[in-house]
Amino acid sequence: MKVAQLFQRWCTAPRRFIFGVLENTPALPAPGYCFRNRLPGDSVPEGRAKIAQRFQRWVLFEEPAARRFSPGGTRENSPALPALGTVGGDRLVPEGRLKWSERCTGMSHTYTSQLCHCVFSTKGRRRIITPELSSRLWPYLGGIAREHKMSALGIGGVEDHVHLLLSLPPTLAIAKAIQLIKGGSSKWVHDQFPGHQTFAWQEGYGAFSIGVGNIDRTLAYIAHQAEHHRRTDFKDELVSFLKRHRIEYDERYIWD
Repeated sequence: MKVAQLFQRWCTAPRRFIFGVLENTPALPAPGYCFRNRLPGDSVPEGRAKIAQRFQRWVLFEEPAARRFSPGGTRENSPALPALGTVGGDRLVPEGRLKWSERCTGMSHTYTSQLCHCVFSTKGRRRIITPELSSRLWPYLGGIAREHKMSALGIGGVEDHVHLLLSLPPTLAIAKAIQLIKGGSSKWVHDQFPGHQTFAWQEGYGAFSIGVGNIDRTLAYIAHQAEHHRRTDFKDELVSFLKRHRIEYDERYIWD
């Protein structure tokens, strides 16, 4: 018998239980209990009494307050107690969704959007990222991101610093992401460019979250770094980011 129909029988039939833990009718024993050798007045074991009391509360208090199911089927009319397997609302519920195993309707996957505009400079802000180096370094940074399940939506910079727009997976912290990108790229530069054996990134970094609506503007900003830095230097740029994102800072300790 369908779950909804079973509840209808409980709601419309004569009351099966009295207050307490005593059965008053042999027609409906405590759930799961065989009363072949018991007298009608025998007490119900404590574990079964809880089940009986749960049905009793439904029949005596909750159901009369507002009919949860109409006599003709499984139509929902009360958001306070939706039909099994649904999320409320006045709609018909498919019979197949009324199974006990489908009561829970939680999300089966994790969905996140973590967009981060990251920026960091070379150690001492030395202007050592030549056009030859940047043409190979920027794609390599993107490869490190892909290897660790990040998405590098945009990468660009000038001689002394780099900007990245990263989409991070939910299992990767931003500090770990920057560590992987910095460490992997520094080693690669040392291996591939013998003339850059002293290459290193600065110890710190800036990471600023953005919304989906700002993706295009951020990508354009990263792509036009050369033009932007004809008017301002990296110091002023970073301070403007800190102010825009309302991050407290002491300028004496920003630079290494």
